[in-house]
Amino acid sequence: MIHSFYHQPKASNPITLMALVRSLLGAKKILGRSVTAASTSKRTTSAAPKGYVVPISYLSQPSFQALLSKSEEEFGFDHPMGGLTIPCSEDIFITVTSRLQKKKLEMAFVRNLLGAKKILGAATSKRATSAAPKGFLAVYVGESQKKRYVVPISYLSQPSFQALLSKSEEEFGFDHPMGGLTIPCPEDIFINSSSCAATNANLQGSETVCNLQVCLCSKGLKEESQKKRYLTQIASLLKSSDLFPLPQSLKLSYGTAGFRGDATLLASTVYRVGILSSLRSLKLKPSTIGLMITASHNKVSDNGVKVSDPSGGMLSQEWEPFADQIANASSPQKLVSLIKEFVEREEISIGDGEGEVWLARDTRPSGEALLRAAEIGVSSVSGCVAVDLGVKLVLDGANGVGGEKMDELLRGYLSNLDIEIRNTGRDGGVLNESVGADFVQKENVAPLGFGVNDVGVRCVSFDGDADRLVYFYVSSGEKIELLDGDKILSLFALFVKEQLNVLDNGCCRLGVVQTAYANGASTDYLNGLGLDVVFAKTGVKHLHEKAAEFDVGIYFEANGHGTILFSEDYVSLLVDKRKGLSEGSDEYNAVSRLVAVSKLINQAVGDAISGLLLVEVVLRHMGWSVQKWNELYKDLPSRQVKVEVPDRTAAVTTREETEALRPLGIQDAINGEIRKYKRGRAFIRPSGTEDVVRVYAEASTQEDADSLADSVAQLVKSFLEMALMRSLFSAKKIFSRATSAAPKGFLAVYVGESQKKRYVVPISYLSQPSFQALLSKSEEEFGFNHPMGGLTIPCPEDTFINVTSQLQ
Repeated sequence: MIHSFYHQPKASNPITLMALVRSLLGAKKILGRSVTAASTSKRTTSAAPKGYVVPISYLSQPSFQALLSKSEEEFGFDHPMGGLTIPCSEDIFITVTSRLQKKKLEMAFVRNLLGAKKILGAATSKRATSAAPKGFLAVYVGESQKKRYVVPISYLSQPSFQALLSKSEEEFGFDHPMGGLTIPCPEDIFINSSSCAATNANLQGSETVCNLQVCLCSKGLKEESQKKRYLTQIASLLKSSDLFPLPQSLKLSYGTAGFRGDATLLASTVYRVGILSSLRSLKLKPSTIGLMITASHNKVSDNGVKVSDPSGGMLSQEWEPFADQIANASSPQKLVSLIKEFVEREEISIGDGEGEVWLARDTRPSGEALLRAAEIGVSSVSGCVAVDLGVKLVLDGANGVGGEKMDELLRGYLSNLDIEIRNTGRDGGVLNESVGADFVQKENVAPLGFGVNDVGVRCVSFDGDADRLVYFYVSSGEKIELLDGDKILSLFALFVKEQLNVLDNGCCRLGVVQTAYANGASTDYLNGLGLDVVFAKTGVKHLHEKAAEFDVGIYFEANGHGTILFSEDYVSLLVDKRKGLSEGSDEYNAVSRLVAVSKLINQAVGDAISGLLLVEVVLRHMGWSVQKWNELYKDLPSRQVKVEVPDRTAAVTTREETEALRPLGIQDAINGEIRKYKRGRAFIRPSGTEDVVRVYAEASTQEDADSLADSVAQLVKSFLEMALMRSLFSAKKIFSRATSAAPKGFLAVYVGESQKKRYVVPISYLSQPSFQALLSKSEEEFGFNHPMGGLTIPCPEDTFINVTSQLQ
C-alpha cells in the first residue's frame, strides 16, 4: 500500500489539466492492482527487471507521465511483474528520474529520447556486428545504400538528431535491418543534422530545420538539386525571421484593411506578409502580387500592411487564416513549420518559378523601415523578387513654364510616372512668389500649397523658367529638409563614380565643379569619394566652362543650376567598348548606364526636367528614398550677409572667389576669425550689380556660423572704409600739387590715354565710388606727381564722360 500524499500541480489550462488527471488516474489504477503491498516499487524492464522506489510526487511530472503513458500502451492495467512495470531501458529511467530531481526535463524531450533508446535497445539486442567506441553509437545512413557513421551518444539529446530518430522509428519500429540504428535519409541531411547537434543547435530553429529536412525522405525528393534548394530555403527563412522577433503580447487579425497597428510593433508582421505575398505569387504564377504599407486615415504613428491579388482585389479570404497564423507565430521555428505545412497543402513549388511582389507605401515616416522588412520577407522565399514602386513625387511648378511642360509630358511620353503637379499658374498663382526653387532654397521653407499633409513625401521645386531644381520633404509642419544643388551633384557624382569603378581602366577624367558657395560638407563628402573637386567663379557659365575640361564633368550650384557634361570622344569610346563586352556582364551594364545618362541629361546650361528624370532614375537604381539620399552627409550650418559699402570695386578676390586680394590685409584678418570656430569657413565676394559685398560663413553650429558671418561683415566695413579714406587722402595730395586753377568748389582734371584733355568737375565727385575708381587708377600710374600740373586720369575719354554723366 502507498502511504503518501501527492500535490496537484497548478494548471490554468483546462485541457492540460484534463490530460494530467487522465495520466494520474491511469497510474492509480495500475498501482491499485499491484500485489506488492509492502513497497512502492516501480519496475523497469530491459534484460532483467529491477525494482526502484520513487516519490509519488513524480506522478505529476510530465516526463514521468510520458513513461506511464508508454507503460499503459504496452500493458494496460495488467502488469506482469505485479507492480508498475515500465518497458524502457534502465538508463532511460535513471535519466528521467535524475532530471526530475532538478525539475528541468520536458515531456517532448523524454518522448524523443525514449524512442531513441528503444531503437538502440532493440538494435543492440541483435548484436550489431560493428562495435562503436564507448560513448559513441553506430548509425547506418542512406536511402538505398547505407553508410556507417559513428556519432557521440550525446547527440541523442539534441532536437535535430531526435527528429531523425523519430523518422527512423516511424519506418522501422525497433527492428532495424542493419542490426544497428538505421536512418533512412539522404547522407547530406544526416551530415547537416549532425553538425546542428555538434554545435549544440546554435541556430534556434535547428529542430525545425531537421524536421523539415527529414520530411524530404517521405516527400520523395530524390534529386540532389531539389534537396539542396529546399535546405537553402529553410535556412533562409530561419535566418531572416530571426531579424524580426514577434513583440510580446502582439495579437493581430487580418481584416478588410489588412493588418494595422502601432508602427513600432509591425516590423515582424510586415516581414511575414512579405513571405505570404511571395507564396501567393508562386501559387498563382506567373502573377504579380501587390503589397501596400499604409494605415489610410489612421494617425501618423500607426501603419499597416495589406495584400492585393493580381486582379487588383483584396487577398483571397481563403488565405486570411494563414495570414493570421504566421503573423502571430511565436518563434522562427513555429513560423517555418506553419509555412511548411501550408506549402505542402497548397502544393506550392518553391524555387522552380519566379514570383514577383510590387511594394508601395504611403508617406508615413515609419514606411521606409517597414518597406525594408517587406523586401526581406519577399526575398527570403527562393525565386521571388520585390519591386519597390516607391512613393509619388510632388512637383512645385513655381507658377511657371516648367509645370505646364511637365504636365504635357505626363499626359504623353511619361504617362507611367506618378507625379502630382502643384503651382502650375492655372489657379492664379504668381510666378516665383512664395514658390519655386529659389524661394525654397533661400528661405528653407515649403512653398505655397505644401504643408502637414505632405510629411515625408518626396517633393521637387522648379524655378520659373525651369532651369533649376531643388528637392525637399516636409519633416513637420512647415519645416523642411532641403536637398539642394550640392546634394543633387553628390548623388550624380556617386552614381557615375560607381559605374567608373566597375570599368576601372583609368581612362576617364571625372571632374566635379563647385563654387565657393557650395556647402563645405558636400565638398568633404566628394573628396572622400576620391573625386577631383575644382572651384569656379560664381555663375553657371563659369562652372560650365570648367566642367567642359573633363571627359565627364559634373557641376551644380547650390541653387540647383547645373548638369553633367560628356565629351563626344568619351561617349564614342564607351559605345565602342560596349561592342566588345558580354551582354549582361557588370562592365556591359556600367557602360550602358553611362551612355544612357549622356542621352537622358540635357547638357545645356540647365534643364530642370531632365535633371528631375535623372534624379528619379538614380534613386530607383540605388533603391533609395529621399530620406536615404539626404543621409549622404549633413550640411554645415551657414549664414549669408550683405554689407553695403561705398565702393564694391575696392574688394577684389581670386578668380575662384575663395580668397580676398584687396583691400590688403583683409584675408589675413578673415583667416584669424575663421580659426576661432570649429569647421569654420568664410569668404567675401563683391556684387556684380550693386554696391554691396556678400559674406558667406559656415561652422559646426548655427550660432558659430552667425557669429563668424557677423565678424567678417565688420571686417569688410572697416577695411573698405579705410580704403576709401586712403583714396580721398591721395586725391587731396594730388590736388595740393596741381598748378592749374579751377573755380571754387571745382577741380581741373586731365583725361586721356595719350593726348590729355582738360575737364573741370565738382569736388563732390571725390566722394563717389565710381570716381574713386578712376582716382585709384590715377594713383597707381602717377603717384602724386602728375605731368600736366593737375589731376591726370589715364583712361579713355569716353570712359570719363560716362562716369561723370552718371554722377550728374
